[in-house]
Amino acid sequence: MFSHNSSSESCRKIRACLSNSEKSKNLQEKLNKYLCNLRNGLNSDQFAVAKECVDTDFFYFIIPKLELLDFDNQTELTTIFCGLMNREISGHKVTVERFCTSSELTDLLIKGSASSSTYLPCGKMLRECIHYPQFVSIIFNSKTVWDLFSIALSEDFDLSSSGFASMKLLFTTKEASDFFLNNQKEFFKNYRELIQTNNYVAKRESLHLLGDILLDKANYNVMSAFVRSSTNLKVVMNILIEKSKSVQFEAFHIFKLFLANPKKTDLVLEIFKRNKEQLLLYINNFHPKEEDEQLEQEKEYLIQKLNTL
Repeated sequence: MFSHNSSSESCRKIRACLSNSEKSKNLQEKLNKYLCNLRNGLNSDQFAVAKECVDTDFFYFIIPKLELLDFDNQTELTTIFCGLMNREISGHKVTVERFCTSSELTDLLIKGSASSSTYLPCGKMLRECIHYPQFVSIIFNSKTVWDLFSIALSEDFDLSSSGFASMKLLFTTKEASDFFLNNQKEFFKNYRELIQTNNYVAKRESLHLLGDILLDKANYNVMSAFVRSSTNLKVVMNILIEKSKSVQFEAFHIFKLFLANPKKTDLVLEIFKRNKEQLLLYINNFHPKEEDEQLEQEKEYLIQKLNTL
């Protein structure tokens, strides 16, 4: 029978093991034994494990030391963390309630998401947190939220992909619209850098996500602000002429929002007038890989809008 004493002993021994910063095989074997004990305890006495991990700030201690754990032990810890987040005790998600009182936990996870040795477990644990509105609000109110852009721009493909997955999950929560609206200038600045990256996958995926954000009815005011900016228009138009058809396609769906906007600013209108003939030619010749009847209708509409300028 797993007990509070068992979980306490496992946590204590893990702390003792990690007081030695040497990443040895013997250390990993010991850590694996104690972490497996904690994981098994989730099925027999989740209250004991939750109480010990919460009362002793176990995760605050171990997350900064994740680089000392090998892949298997990082996986074990991630399983324990996610398991505790999901479990209820007397109708309460005690682990969520305990950790959502400050940004300390999510700040640690975002920091760990930027490291090549810890991005995998930290990314998974961060995304687990994002499933809970309490954590989402905390992340949006912390300065570390902007670090997600830097992570997504990493030259390390796996690290970048994990960071973008966390960003996508965060930016598609219902709490995101207020964040976008209250941080328009900073958000647009960071997102312009993201969609101009040389990383093909990051560029394509970030353009697709931006399109989803702008077309979400909840973000109407954000979309209106975005398409009023001549700087944003210039960036999107430059992406339209990139070699990748997939990137062009994603950029086109953002570009059409500028042209369809009935309340264009003078600077935006001037750009359209100055480039009218080139844009007409571009739209006429714009053909994705597959025939798309809706796209053809949109092209006709955009051509009409240009001709009325």
